[in-house]
Amino acid sequence: MIPAYLVLEAIALFLHAPVFAQVSPDRSLGSESSVVQRDTVVGERLGDRVEGGSRRGANLFHSFSALNIDEGQRLYFANPEGVDRIFSRVTGRERSEIRGTLGVLGNADLFLLNPNGILFGRNARLDLNGSFVASTAETLEFPNQVSFSAIDPKAPPLLTVSVPIGLQFGANPGGLTVRGNGHNLSLREDTDTLRVDSPGLQVNGDRTLTLIGGDLRLQGGSLRAESGRIALGSVSQPGLVRLSTAPEGYAFDYGAIAQFGTIEMRDRAAADVSGSEGGTIQVQGETVTFLSGSALLSITEGEGVGGTVSVTATDSVKLLGDSVGRVYASSITSESQGEGISGDIVIDTRRLAMRGGGLITTYNFDGGGGDIIINATDSVLISGDGLQDSGLYAGTQAGDSGNITIKTGDLMDRGAIFASTYGDGDAGDITIEARTVTVLRTQLETTTFAAGDAGDLTIRATDSITLSGSVDASGNFQGGLTTQVNPDATGQGGQLTLETGRLSISDNSSIQVATFGAGDAGQILIRADQIELFNTPNLRGSFPRITSINAGGNVSIAVPNVTTGDGGSLEIYADRLSLRNNTLISNFGRGAGQAGNLQIFARIIELDDRSSISTNTRSTNGGNMTLQGAELILLRNGGSITTTAGTGRAGGNGGNITIATDFLVSPQASNSDITANAFTGRGGVVAIEAQGVFGIAARPVLTSENDITATSAQGIQGTVTVNSPVIDPVAATIALPVNFSSPPLAQNCRTQSSDTSSFVSTGRGGLPTNPADPITASTIWQDIQMPIAPRAENLEGAENPEATENLAQMAIVESPALTEAQGWMTGADGKVVLIAQAGDIISNGTRIGMDNRCN
Repeated sequence: MIPAYLVLEAIALFLHAPVFAQVSPDRSLGSESSVVQRDTVVGERLGDRVEGGSRRGANLFHSFSALNIDEGQRLYFANPEGVDRIFSRVTGRERSEIRGTLGVLGNADLFLLNPNGILFGRNARLDLNGSFVASTAETLEFPNQVSFSAIDPKAPPLLTVSVPIGLQFGANPGGLTVRGNGHNLSLREDTDTLRVDSPGLQVNGDRTLTLIGGDLRLQGGSLRAESGRIALGSVSQPGLVRLSTAPEGYAFDYGAIAQFGTIEMRDRAAADVSGSEGGTIQVQGETVTFLSGSALLSITEGEGVGGTVSVTATDSVKLLGDSVGRVYASSITSESQGEGISGDIVIDTRRLAMRGGGLITTYNFDGGGGDIIINATDSVLISGDGLQDSGLYAGTQAGDSGNITIKTGDLMDRGAIFASTYGDGDAGDITIEARTVTVLRTQLETTTFAAGDAGDLTIRATDSITLSGSVDASGNFQGGLTTQVNPDATGQGGQLTLETGRLSISDNSSIQVATFGAGDAGQILIRADQIELFNTPNLRGSFPRITSINAGGNVSIAVPNVTTGDGGSLEIYADRLSLRNNTLISNFGRGAGQAGNLQIFARIIELDDRSSISTNTRSTNGGNMTLQGAELILLRNGGSITTTAGTGRAGGNGGNITIATDFLVSPQASNSDITANAFTGRGGVVAIEAQGVFGIAARPVLTSENDITATSAQGIQGTVTVNSPVIDPVAATIALPVNFSSPPLAQNCRTQSSDTSSFVSTGRGGLPTNPADPITASTIWQDIQMPIAPRAENLEGAENPEATENLAQMAIVESPALTEAQGWMTGADGKVVLIAQAGDIISNGTRIGMDNRCN
């Protein structure tokens, strides 16, 4: 006898029966067609049970012309022993609407295929122990070209015992929709960890929940696969989605798909694979959008290793906006709440946009943290705030945090990118590779609050890095790049590295490595073809990490009063470094810690309008500074290069400044200085090696001129050395005469000589002729003396065999005194003959008179 409550339940179901057809088997399987047992007891409650079907080994096939489940209705598939997979297809022309409960009376996996579309209502539920695959593909493909088709049921199928190998889609796949009331993401009071309480579609532990079709929409719908796998896919054109088995059920490969569709999650929709081991989430489409607090969630609650959360979109991925009331953010989260390791989050797309509080986060308590990996070929845009700034966050309590890696064309960050540690584990690294990186009024930061080290921050941008900040109404600094050791922390600061074509820093933005605890600050390394720092407002109060909030455009290493850690080193490599409008590059030691060293390698360095490069300490030795490899260092309008020790009127020796450049120039008297000063300690050392130093000079004290000093207020003075072959023309000049000298020729005798040696230099060369010098002689010299006559007995020497010996024995005959030619005459034969006595020049027998005397 049927219990009374079941009779009443059957009456209620009848009264609420929908007008559309419910579950209607077709006759495509012939004698093996499906059979529906209606209003039968299923699990101590009334429901419908599907029996029959065509069995092939571990596979069971069902075929329906319509399959719908109304609210309150329950439909279960019988699971004969030995059946591992149940395949059901809908061959009619209407979509399936699942508003009640769909289940399997056993452990078999369930496939539901309807090319027209599938809708899961707000109260739809799954009740099965295996995996569930819902798809609007036309055909299930099996090996050996065997298929189970929903669009061609007339041909008797050659069914198989094999596992399917793919889902074949047609030209216009139907859509998939899941409706619900949204997730209820909250913190457990006892552990402060996340939990999700959201009824919806779910499969049991370590199984797969799959929705693959045309456009896919989760409108407040929730999907749950504890420690399992959730696969969401959207396909818009014909193609095969390959299917393979996996430990948790099935995995899908979209390599053969050319065109994808739209996936949209809104109204706190959720896909959750949390469990003792965080599961895997795979999302694939053309555009994937998370709206109004929707989320992907993978939490590792035990000692296991979390799976990967991957979102792949050929066009764009968007995380936009908070839920109504701003309680939940649209987010993708991978977390480890025990000793396990959280999985990675991987985004592959053309464009990633995060606005209105959208978040991507990894976090771990005792285990290791997963990485955040963003590959966006065109752009990444992070902007707006909600519950907190939109952005990427990686954190840890005890184990090491995961890393954040972004590879993109253009990165625009107006949200936040943050990696931190609150325990013994190290914070993750932040690495960005892009064409351009723009950071507006926000922060990229790696930080430590405890014993763990802060991570490194690295940005490589082939074209440019642009930083622009702001100051809020309370005077707080906003915007920049930071690696930081917080108060009471003992961990070390991370390294900050920038490599780019052009670095632009403006409007209170900052690049800094800082320590407020016992740990040392990291280092800054900048390589750029051009660096521009500008637009800093006037002083508006102090900011504890830097000297003051006015240090807009800062590249600083700060060690505040309360710390003992040392400042890190700062290295800048640039083709051109330009600092304008009261801009500061600084390296400070504010407490007991020492300032780090500062090195700048640039072709041109320009400091204008009170801009400064400095290393300062409060009570310890000043840091050293090196500027080298420069063609030109230009200081004007109050620009300065300084290293100072004892800014708190305390000890510490002044640091050293080493400058190597072609030209050091400081035009005009603009109070542009180079100083290495101290208070009670010894003054520093300034060493300058340059081809030319112009407009600036070493002085014992600072003046209103352009000075180079190395002084101590109460200690030993330092030294200044300038090694320059070019003297500053301003320092020593020679007055030239106003009137020109008249060059009359002197009436002097020409040079004559007799029996004396002489040296003759002809031509001006590079020296001008002095009008006071006598005119040099222009006499042409020729040796016209007669040859020495040999002795008579040797005249036949040419024919005599002893001639050589005789010639060698010839006596040396003293030559008569040489007489210098004094004139010349022309003989009858026309030949010119030099004569010893210069009287008259005779031409053709005619003498030309010449006075042989000179007055």
